[in-house]
Amino acid sequence: MVPFINQDPKEILELIQSQYPLQTTDHYTAIPLDGTKKNGYSPIYRNSRAVKGLVSVPHPAVRTVKDIFDLTTKVYPKSPCLGVKRKDAKGDYLPYKYDTYEEISQKAVNFGSGLFFVLENSPFLTNSSCHAKISKHKRVVEKNEMSFILTLYSHNTQEWCITDLACAFNSVTTTSLYDTLGPESSEYILALTESPVIVCTKEKVSGLIQSKKENKSLSNLILIVTMEPLTHVDSELVSLAAKENITLHSFEKVSELGALSPNDPVSPSPETVYTISFTSGTTLKPKGVVLTHGNAVCSSAALMSIHNGVRHGRSYCFLPLAHIYSRMMLAFSYLMTFSVAMPRSASPLTLMDDVKEIQPNDLALVPRVYTRLESAIRVATVENKQKPFMAKLFKHAIDKKIQLMLERDGATGANLFSDMFAGLLRKKMGFNNLLVFGSGSAPLAPDTIKFLKAALNVGINQGYGLTESFGGICGSRALEAKPGSCGPIAVTCEAKLKELPLMNYFVDDAQGPAGELMLRGPQIFREYFKNPTETAKAVDEDGWFSTGDVARINSEGLIFIIDRIKNFFKLSQGEYITPEKIENVYLSRFPLLTQCFVHGDSYHSHLVGVVGIEYERVLPWLQSRFRKSPPNTRKFIEIMNQREVKKLFLEEMNIATKSVLQGFERLHNIKIAIEPLKADNGVLTPTMKLKREIATRVFAKDMQVLYQEGSLIRNVSTKL
Repeated sequence: MVPFINQDPKEILELIQSQYPLQTTDHYTAIPLDGTKKNGYSPIYRNSRAVKGLVSVPHPAVRTVKDIFDLTTKVYPKSPCLGVKRKDAKGDYLPYKYDTYEEISQKAVNFGSGLFFVLENSPFLTNSSCHAKISKHKRVVEKNEMSFILTLYSHNTQEWCITDLACAFNSVTTTSLYDTLGPESSEYILALTESPVIVCTKEKVSGLIQSKKENKSLSNLILIVTMEPLTHVDSELVSLAAKENITLHSFEKVSELGALSPNDPVSPSPETVYTISFTSGTTLKPKGVVLTHGNAVCSSAALMSIHNGVRHGRSYCFLPLAHIYSRMMLAFSYLMTFSVAMPRSASPLTLMDDVKEIQPNDLALVPRVYTRLESAIRVATVENKQKPFMAKLFKHAIDKKIQLMLERDGATGANLFSDMFAGLLRKKMGFNNLLVFGSGSAPLAPDTIKFLKAALNVGINQGYGLTESFGGICGSRALEAKPGSCGPIAVTCEAKLKELPLMNYFVDDAQGPAGELMLRGPQIFREYFKNPTETAKAVDEDGWFSTGDVARINSEGLIFIIDRIKNFFKLSQGEYITPEKIENVYLSRFPLLTQCFVHGDSYHSHLVGVVGIEYERVLPWLQSRFRKSPPNTRKFIEIMNQREVKKLFLEEMNIATKSVLQGFERLHNIKIAIEPLKADNGVLTPTMKLKREIATRVFAKDMQVLYQEGSLIRNVSTKL
C-alpha cells in the first residue's frame, strides 16, 4: 500500500468509513456545467459534490483492490470476512462459519504462491507467448503489461473470492465463465484469453477436458484447479486430464504447496488489469471489458456516495460473482469491513433460508428477484384468500405506509400500526437487521419499490451501471418519495446526453433533456479485449463512452433510463416504435406483469407481444373476473390465453398505461405465459437483459399466430 504522509492505517480506514454513508443531501443532485452545451448534446452533468473535479479513490493511499484488502486486514485482522456453510458427516448443513480477514489474507497468499509453483513446474509448459509470461511474470508486470489470465468457473464460493484476491495480490488478471454463456462462448473466451489455468468446481472438469480435446485453440490450458478436494475416486479424472496435457490439482493441494514454497508477490498498480469481464450483452459474441484496479477502487468510491448502509455490517453474496455488479459489492464490502456470507449452494432457492440465518444489513438483488419477493408477500398478506380479515389489516397498514412515504424524499412513513405489521414480516423473512435493498441490471417497477418499502419498512437504492463502468455510476435515494429514477451521476463520473431525432428524443425537450447517455471519468473501462473496432465504436476521441441506453435528466439532475438506442423499428404506417420504452411502461404501470416482449415490423400497423405472469399473482384476477379456479399452472395458462380472457387482460393493461402510451404504442394482441423470457432459451442475458434479435426468432411463430388472430382492441375504449 502506498504510504500517505506516514498516516496510520487505522486513521486512513476510519477516515474512509466515517464518510459512509454520506450525511448530506447535496450528493443526491447533479448540475449542468456552464458553457458545456454543444449542438445536439446536453450540457455535461456532474454530481453537486464533484463540480470542481471527479473523485477517483476513497483515499489517496487506496489505489488497488490489494490496497483495500490489506488496509482492512491491518486494522481489523480478527473481524469476520467470508462465511460459508459446510455439511457434517451426515450431510446436514452446519451453521455459517466465518474466516477472519487475517485468515483469508493468508489463504490468498498461500494459494497465490502455490499457483505459481504449480504452473512454473508444469510438465506441459510450452514455448508459447502465453506460457512465457508465467516464468517472466515479474518482468512483464513491471513493464505495466498484462501477464497471463486465470479463469474462474463456478457459483459463488469462498474459494472463488480467495482466488480473486490471490490474483489481485500478484498482479494476475482474471476472467470468468458461467453456465448460461454456453459451450461455444466459453470456448471462445478461453481461446481469446489464452488462459493457462482454470479454477472451478469439480463438476466442470470433465467438460473442460473434453473442450480442450476437441478444440486446438485451447492448447495453452495446462492446469485445472478444483475447489473441492480430489480423492482416490477422481484418479481417472486426473488421468484423463493428463492425456490432454492438463495437470489436475485441488485448491487445498495448491494452497499447501504455496505454504511450503512462498513467493514474493508483485503488487499491482492502478493501471494493472484486474479483470476482463465478458459481457454476454444483447449481441451474439461476448465482448471482454478490460477493467483495471483503478476502475475497481473508483467504483467503491462511487458506492460511498450513492449507497446507504452501515459500517462493519453483514452482507450476503447472492448475485453471481461472474458479473460485475457482485464484484463491485464485494470490493466495497471489504472496504467497509463487512462479513460476507456465501450461498450454501449453486441453487437460488436457498436465498431465503440463508437470509434468515445471516440477518444481513443490506442485500443486493435484481428486479426479477424483487418481483417474486413482492408476489410472495402479497399472497401471504394483502391477497391472502384464506385469511380475509388479516388481508384487510395488512392492506390498510401497507397502504397507509405507502401514503406516508410519498410525502417527501427521505420520509420513513413512521406509523405505529403499519410498522407493527412490517415488523412481523421482517422477522418472518429474516430481515430484522435489513436497512436497504440494492437493485440494478434492469429497471424495477415503481409500484414494486413502493410496496416493498412499505411492507418491509426498508429503503431501496435503485442504481444504474454497466460492466464498462465497473458497476453503478448512479443510485437513487433509498427513501425516494416518487420512485423511478436512478439518482444523479456519482462523484466519479460525468454524463451528457446525445439527442436522437429518429427516436424522437431531444436535448431541449420541455420535460428535460433526453437522448443517449454518455459517460466519462476514471470509473469507465479503457478498452474491449483484443477488439479495437468495438472499442472505437464505443469510446470517442474525447473519452466519452456511449452506453446505448436512452436517458432523461430532470431539473435535479436525476437520471431516468427510458429506452435502448438500438431497439427501434418502423410500423407500416411510418410510426417509429421504441419497444423497450413500451415494455418498461407496461411493467411499471400494470403490476400483474412480470415480463414483457413487444414486437412489430414494417409489414403491420400494430404491435403484438409476449407477456409473463405468475400463477399466484394473477389467479385472484381470474377468479374475480371469470369465476374460474384452474387447479394447476398448465390449465391456468390455457384459460388465460382464451380470447375473451386475454382480451380483458389486455384491455386492463392498456387502461393502466393510457396516459403514457400513444395509440400506436399499445399492444393489440398478446400471448400469456409463465416466465416465457429465460436465459436458458437464450432470450435473456445472464443479467436478465433481453436479447431482442434472439427473442424475435424464438417467438416468430407466436408473433405470426397473433397477427393472424388480429387486433383484440380495435374500437375498444380505454376510458375508465
